[in-house]
Amino acid sequence: MGDEPGTPFLAAVVDGENVNREMGTETQNGKVRPMEPKLDGKSTRVTEILLAKIDEQIERLTHIIAQLPVGRLDWAPEIPTAVARPPRRLGSVLGHLLECLAGFVAVLYAAHPEQLGHFQELKNRRVNRLCAEAEALERIAEYGRHIHEGFQLLDDRDLTRPLQTVFVPEGEPVLTLLLGNIEHLINHKHELFLYGKMLGLPLATPDLYRFRGAAVADAQGDPNSGA
Repeated sequence: MGDEPGTPFLAAVVDGENVNREMGTETQNGKVRPMEPKLDGKSTRVTEILLAKIDEQIERLTHIIAQLPVGRLDWAPEIPTAVARPPRRLGSVLGHLLECLAGFVAVLYAAHPEQLGHFQELKNRRVNRLCAEAEALERIAEYGRHIHEGFQLLDDRDLTRPLQTVFVPEGEPVLTLLLGNIEHLINHKHELFLYGKMLGLPLATPDLYRFRGAAVADAQGDPNSGA
């Protein structure tokens, strides 16, 4: 969990718009509207569900980042070296979360390189370094805009198309790569959640997940429903 070099990934609000997409809708200025349809008639139902899950995870991530105490970027948990290698500092966790988001952008670029050539510009943006909260939020929004742009080109047939990777030269399906990046993001979002709790933030399960169902309102307002 130490600081690592890396290579050069949506926030709840992008340019004043609430872009939490779910069930084929998005919210803008407090009004729900249908997602922009694909003109070629290809199915995008599964890709819309994937994008809604990414939006959901990043909305909760930015929610946690916004609560972090100021001036603690160099803080790290005290863990005996006999148990684990030295953990990342708080600011380095934020920098690694940017790499998590960069992974989505890389997959989307590989799926449609001709239309998304400008995504390559993000490769020059450093990740896996000490990053302040304000910068992290700004860059998460930037990656978010690129993720939404990339998903506009993606349809459900793309999800089974194999893409060559460094680890699997014969290629893995786009869906597998996107799910792997979602898992990566969730893991390190939880790492940040635990750091926040150790720093004394009153974080609980509703800060980590978006609850669904009839009991959502009660659970989201219950500070004792902790993870």
